[in-house]
Amino acid sequence: MSDRVLVVEDNKRWQRILTKDLTKVGYDVAVASTLDEAIAMLEKEMYHVVVTDIGLTEEADDDSGIELLQLIKQQYPTITTLAISGRSVAGLDKERFKSEYEVLDYIKRVDYNKHKFINLVATAVDQSKQAMEMRRVS
Repeated sequence: MSDRVLVVEDNKRWQRILTKDLTKVGYDVAVASTLDEAIAMLEKEMYHVVVTDIGLTEEADDDSGIELLQLIKQQYPTITTLAISGRSVAGLDKERFKSEYEVLDYIKRVDYNKHKFINLVATAVDQSKQAMEMRRVS
């Protein structure tokens, strides 16, 4: 089975950037633009990693990405998640966010670095595979 990544991003430009960067290094990438699309895809296919935007609409108070992270944590515990956002969140404690939503990392778009992102995804895939193996043997 190839390493599968679901990118959940409403911004078409960032969909292209993330998909291009991941497919260039061999990942099998699927893209969802909304929370509902992502849920439907998770119900049909297995993914190692989900990279999700925090806000999947232009609404300032949209936190559908958070809702997705919570759903994954509860229903798909072997999937490793990464959060990405273009929004500036005043007072965001990155380490607390990572712990609370069990994400490997929180990436600000302004700080995006392709090489760091690819390395994070590789780490996320490894974590997911380990979790799958542990579930299989228990």
